[in-house]
Amino acid sequence: MPLPLNPYVAGNPVGDSAAFIGRADVLREVVRVLRRPHSNVIVLFGQRRIGKTSILQHLEARLPDEGPYRPVYFDLQDKADWPLGRVLRELARTVAHALGQPAPTLGDDPETGFREEWLPAVLDTLPEGCSLVLLFDEFDVLADPEGEQAAAAFFPYLRGLLAADPERLQFVFVIGRNVDDLDTIALSLFKGTPYRRVSLLDRDNTADLVHLSERNGTLTWPDEAVEQVWQLTNGHPFLTQQLCSHVWERAYEVRRTSEVRRTLQMTWKPPAPGRWTPAATHWSGCGTGFRRPSGWWPPPWPRPASAPSPRMNWSNCCTKAACASSSASCRTRRNCSRSGT
Repeated sequence: MPLPLNPYVAGNPVGDSAAFIGRADVLREVVRVLRRPHSNVIVLFGQRRIGKTSILQHLEARLPDEGPYRPVYFDLQDKADWPLGRVLRELARTVAHALGQPAPTLGDDPETGFREEWLPAVLDTLPEGCSLVLLFDEFDVLADPEGEQAAAAFFPYLRGLLAADPERLQFVFVIGRNVDDLDTIALSLFKGTPYRRVSLLDRDNTADLVHLSERNGTLTWPDEAVEQVWQLTNGHPFLTQQLCSHVWERAYEVRRTSEVRRTLQMTWKPPAPGRWTPAATHWSGCGTGFRRPSGWWPPPWPRPASAPSPRMNWSNCCTKAACASSSASCRTRRNCSRSGT
């Protein structure tokens, strides 16, 4: 008899899997922008762990069903220190592989070879009316102070690409901070560009995510347990996946569905009196409006009647790129919940 499969994915992008829930509004906005005549750019932004990479991976799989699009996902994480030529060679290899074309040759001058020879030739191979959609993940790492080499060359170069062939070359950029928080050179690149915030899941989508284990027949969630997950995670997809995965594993350790209720109760016991103190702190990097007891994750439940509302202050959240930078750089971030820590 095969072992039961935990359907929850905690920590990794879910992309085009069954664990990808909701986001219809974001996907609809991306398609709407791409369909506009002479509109070829949209920026998606949101806090860390909110599901931006999963959205890009989902777009890569599903955009061809929405129209004549050939999407290609490209991750810029860890490429801030790369020279422009190396970034372009890697991008060309990724595009060629996705389109089933031969390995590219950019010559001794990859900047010129990419823009003036290789890319136009690739676009000419596309069917009539079809466009290449480049899905850039972690784009704001190039705007980090540590990434001056890539940013100084790549942003001006990319500005030229944006205007090169708007009908056949389109872009979706994902950044882990507010657009207004980008450096001047990066901000100028997106002047007049539509952007969309990737935020929390709503209650119905959160419930759908919790009920994933019922699709494969491994665990049934009582209605009150689903509601408690909603109260604990407030629709944050990573936290919901993490919590449900923990409950699922615990339930299968004892092989009792009743462990759903018991695990939620045991994992988040009420804190000792005086442990709930209003403060600008973080829950996995996000401002919550109260300080959690050391070693507790997420905030305990149920909360005392006098405690502040557990709704998260997501707007003051650290970003993945900011947290990856030096502490001095992070402390200069506006509205950062970790500032001064």
